Amino acid sequence: FSFKSTSIDYYEDLREKLKGMRIKQYPNEDLEAMIKDMRLITDELEKANQFDHTLILKLVEAFLEAGGEGNEEFRFPLRELHRLAKTTLREVSFLEKKDADKMLKSKGLKPK
Repeated sequence: FSFKSTSIDYYEDLREKLKGMRIKQYPNEDLEAMIKDMRLITDELEKANQFDHTLILKLVEAFLEAGGEGNEEFRFPLRELHRLAKTTLREVSFLEKKDADKMLKSKGLKPK
C-alpha cells in the first residue's frame, strides 16, 4: 500500500516534466518510450483534474522534434495538428473547463 502525493507542487512538477520532454532524451530517439512516459503523466494529471490545456501544444511540439533531420513526411501531419491545437486553445481560453474539455475532445486534442 502506498500513498501518492496530492500537493500542488507534485502536480506542477509533473507538468514541468511533461513540458521538458524531448525525443533526444530517449536512446535511439525511441518515440514509443516517449509516448509511454507522456501518457503516464497525462493520465495522472487528468485523473487529478490537473491537466493544463496549454500542455497540448508542448506535446505536439515534442513530436515535431522527432523523426530525424529533414523527415518532412513525418512532420507534415503534425504541423496541421499544431495549427489546430493553437487555434482551438485560443477558442477555449475563456470557456469553463467542462466546455473547453468538450471542445478539445471533439477536435481530437484531449489526452485519452
